[in-house]
Amino acid sequence: MAWQQTRVLASGEISTKGNTRTAGQETGRTGKVKAVDYNMAIRGFAYWAAVTQNSKWGAIAKKIAKFYY
Repeated sequence: MAWQQTRVLASGEISTKGNTRTAGQETGRTGKVKAVDYNMAIRGFAYWAAVTQNSKWGAIAKKIAKFYY
């Protein structure tokens, strides 16, 4: 989670800079270009907030959700 946190911009957007899989270079089985699974990132941060009882992680989940929703 600490590494993933470094990829979350102040706006809540998840940066794909330097990512060779989800920054427009790789396609999936359907031919569609892969993108960041922001739903999984939100769930991951929210889950870790619940497990650790650390509101810092929940705040990151909310920031991501606000950007994408």
